[in-house]
Amino acid sequence: MADESPAKGRRKGKTSKPSPNPRFFTRLQTNATMSHRYYDQVSCKSLVNLMAKAAPPAEAVELKSVGVEDMIAMDQLSEQALLDNLELRYKEDIIYTYTSSILVAVNPFKDLPIYGAGVVKQFVGQAIGSKPPHIYAIAEGAYSDMMQAKRGQSVIISGESGAGKSESARLILQYLSARTERKSAVETMILETVPVLEALGNARTVRNNNSSRFGKYINIQFDTQGFICGVKITSYLLEKSRVVQQSEGERNYHVFYQLCEGSSLPEKEKFQLLPAEEFAYLNQGCTSIPGVDEMEEWKAFKHALRFLQISFETQELMFRVLSGVLHLGNAQVGGAEKAQLDLSGSLATAAALLGVPPPALAQGLSIDRIKIGGDMVVKNLGRDAVISRRDALGKLLYQRLFAWLLEHMNNLTDSKDVCTTIGVLDIFGFENFKVNSFEQFCINFANERLQLYFNDFIFRMEQDEYTREGIDWSKIEFNDNQACLDLIQGKNPLGVLVILDEECRFPKGTDQSFLEKICQQCVQSKHFNKDPRSRTTFGVNHYAGLVTYEIANFLAKNKDTVPEHFPPLFANSNNAVVKALFEADNREAKAAAADPKRKGKGRLTVGTQFMTQLDELMKMLSSTNPFFVRCIKPNMEKKPDIFTGDMVADQMRYAGMMETIRIRQEGYPIRHPFEEFYKRYKIISLAQGASSVKEKCGVIMKEVAPDATGAPWQLGNTKVFMRDGTSRDLEKLRNQRMLRHVIRIQAWFRMVRAKRLYARMQKSIVIIQKWTRMFLCRKKYLVQMGEVRAERERIRKEKEAAEKAKREEEERERKRVEEEERAERERVEAEERAERERREEAERDEREKREEEEREERERLRQQQEEQRKEREKKEEEERRERIKREEEER
Repeated sequence: MADESPAKGRRKGKTSKPSPNPRFFTRLQTNATMSHRYYDQVSCKSLVNLMAKAAPPAEAVELKSVGVEDMIAMDQLSEQALLDNLELRYKEDIIYTYTSSILVAVNPFKDLPIYGAGVVKQFVGQAIGSKPPHIYAIAEGAYSDMMQAKRGQSVIISGESGAGKSESARLILQYLSARTERKSAVETMILETVPVLEALGNARTVRNNNSSRFGKYINIQFDTQGFICGVKITSYLLEKSRVVQQSEGERNYHVFYQLCEGSSLPEKEKFQLLPAEEFAYLNQGCTSIPGVDEMEEWKAFKHALRFLQISFETQELMFRVLSGVLHLGNAQVGGAEKAQLDLSGSLATAAALLGVPPPALAQGLSIDRIKIGGDMVVKNLGRDAVISRRDALGKLLYQRLFAWLLEHMNNLTDSKDVCTTIGVLDIFGFENFKVNSFEQFCINFANERLQLYFNDFIFRMEQDEYTREGIDWSKIEFNDNQACLDLIQGKNPLGVLVILDEECRFPKGTDQSFLEKICQQCVQSKHFNKDPRSRTTFGVNHYAGLVTYEIANFLAKNKDTVPEHFPPLFANSNNAVVKALFEADNREAKAAAADPKRKGKGRLTVGTQFMTQLDELMKMLSSTNPFFVRCIKPNMEKKPDIFTGDMVADQMRYAGMMETIRIRQEGYPIRHPFEEFYKRYKIISLAQGASSVKEKCGVIMKEVAPDATGAPWQLGNTKVFMRDGTSRDLEKLRNQRMLRHVIRIQAWFRMVRAKRLYARMQKSIVIIQKWTRMFLCRKKYLVQMGEVRAERERIRKEKEAAEKAKREEEERERKRVEEEERAERERVEAEERAERERREEAERDEREKREEEEREERERLRQQQEEQRKEREKKEEEERRERIKREEEER
């Protein structure tokens, strides 16, 4: 599977300041503005100069050259010579070597300073072979061919687990993102998909600390100008079994450990998280990777989710699903023939996180409903069956979450305005473990299909074309794996996958009956191997060697059935993400219930789906121009500077590198139709004496290699065939001739420009003279007019001064008269005011006198009233006394 980097493994994250994520590359950024059409080497020279001026200074990295860069140029063609060359370069930290246009990449298991903006500029516009071998050269070759031919390209990265396929794919994305020189939201989204996919789809294995446990085809989309406008990612066969089971020294998917270790304390409480060691799905192998900071990885994962427009609320629902899967693994199952589930522990927690009632979840795990006639019979499952169903549910939830997230990313980045594409295939490497199951069988089947495609492209199709074109050629024998593919997927006789599908359709089919059938029907194939001492295994002699497979759970994994009562249960979940994962199943179940005709249509098996996916992949690759990258794992220890010759030799042998080098050495990998060839290279020679296009092509080739030996080129019936070196010489000569013509055109252009400049200068001189005369006359006129205006101004000012003096005198006289009138008015007003005050004073005195008399009169009246009152009181007193006296006398 896709693996650790040729440039770097998983590095320890830093907590002091933000830095590039250890497993996720960051986009190279250069600020140069550049055109995005195809450039040949002449125009690319100007392009690189432009980038050097416009871009900020980038560190120049000199790529070393040790040994033989292109192994088809080796004088001694032997396996040991190839190994010695690779080892010599590997010890000098030169990990890339060419085999013609095929790149061999040896994983260094350490950081190397051979990537970055400075290195990108070195490869812009450069043909493969013009610079030292590098993954950037392959990316540039694919981009240039795409822009020139307006045809889709593909980069097929192969190798065993831990060889560095994932990092090679990442570096190609990195280069193309920097090469197109436009920083857009789409490109950033494309790069942000990498940490998400690695967290959810990568895990530690015994061979690799960061192994991709799914295959992917990254289809990078470009618009008409060569800018990246989108991407679509197709996944192949996620290893679901890893969710519930890992071998010794291996881990579950990275995201689980990041969730447990990287979450904050409030998040751990919210999602009911425990340490990784306390989850049954996480503690079977190991729980950590040396040098990896899970907290930094978790921050990078959540940052990528936010950039991919996944809201915080949706993220929390996703994390609830992940935590629910972990708690599902901790659910305790008791009993034997009738299982008993504990509803108060982890099962209840899992149900709450998944948004379903705990009793309903327990019932779905422990009860099976069987329809007999028209009645529904309920059957209680045993402990082993419940555990199996529990694990199946955990795998199902994780697989659907992965597919849901991938679909969301594709909806976000898939473009409708696509002109051409570059596909990067990063798919499982060949696997051979102590215990190999259905997943390894499918993975190795995919590698067989890719090896067949490689053989067809490099060997069979090439040799057939030599024969068809009448080229003098010695046929090369190669390891054809078509018979192995017939054993796996053949129709007549039936292949292993076909027999497996048939057995899955039988109600009483078992793994053992499946093994018996393949032993009967496949025994004639030389690629089938059966150990008579074992009743649970069978072997397949793959192109990379013999692999023995355990048949346990082959049928169950191929069927991949979902219990009927799970979709309606989870479709009604209060967790929106869980609900979305099962909506399609629920709709399908309702449609089947409404239409009885649909009930008989069963789901496709995993094997059939995978074969269909591979057929579509091969069809897609066949429609593109392929580039090949062969990744090599130098040692099993995953340590730098260790080169295990036997291990590397095995990988080169089953990759067909010897045969590839021979066919590239002795063959003609470069070919052009006559019309196309003459149209491109007629600048070298017009070949006017030749009567046909074929003869003209021959004349042009003789300009390149007039006295060559060893037939570096040949003319076929419809095409020109040449070797890599001859093609490079031809391009070099074409560029030289083009440069000569460019210089001649520039010389004529400069002459014409100089003549036009001289004529313009003559006309300009006459115009300047006219304007000078006009300026002098105008200046003299302006001086005279200035004197006249000055005299007029003097007279005007004198008149204004006299008028001003007269106005001032009149103003003074007016003010004097006004002052006298004002003084007279003030005198009269003063007299009137004095008289008015005198009269007012007399009136005031008279009024006061009257008031005083009135006051005295009132006082006199008051006294009289007081005397009268006293007189009355006295009189009343006397009458009272008289009355009292009479009363006493009467008594």
